[in-house]
Amino acid sequence: MDKGRRTFLTHAVLASSALAASKTVSTQSPEGYRRIAVEETFTIPEVLDAIRDLVERDPGREPGLTAPPYVVTDTVRLLYDLGEGRIAAMDSARIDK
Repeated sequence: MDKGRRTFLTHAVLASSALAASKTVSTQSPEGYRRIAVEETFTIPEVLDAIRDLVERDPGREPGLTAPPYVVTDTVRLLYDLGEGRIAAMDSARIDK
């Protein structure tokens, strides 16, 4: 992957993660409407490896991975989860798709 594309993907993942983490989901939905969440994000190990590689080569570009380990670990776990945990969170927020 070329450096420009890798940089773009790195920034896109971080921005979408920050937005998703900062959103408060309202459980108020008019009857008859389906709720579709469009700001959700996920990642794969290769993307996080690329971010860590970038920071190792250029520490000045550190994107927030130096947060306390419990924050980073929990965030990574949520970003990787495309199964039961994510479905349960969607059900809790009354998100249909």
